[in-house]
Amino acid sequence: MNAHPKKGLVLSDHLAEQIAGMIEDGVIQGLDQVVEAGLSAIEPPDFDLETLRRAVLPALEESERDPSSMKSLEDTFAELRAHHARRLAEG
Repeated sequence: MNAHPKKGLVLSDHLAEQIAGMIEDGVIQGLDQVVEAGLSAIEPPDFDLETLRRAVLPALEESERDPSSMKSLEDTFAELRAHHARRLAEG
């Protein structure tokens, strides 16, 4: 029995042309890479609670010791908007 049974896939003309161009340009080797990349992109990331605790707890404890050490929500969002604007400007 084949370990990797073949499956059919129907693509729009636009997607088929895009994928064919990517194969022709050497960006990918085949449709299987497109499917694998797409599935990886929508797969939820591994969630490691212990890693999250190690990353978050020190900041939480610091905020409890010294609330003035924390940025305001407004400042945080302003920084995010500025970062996003820079990234858009870079192209």
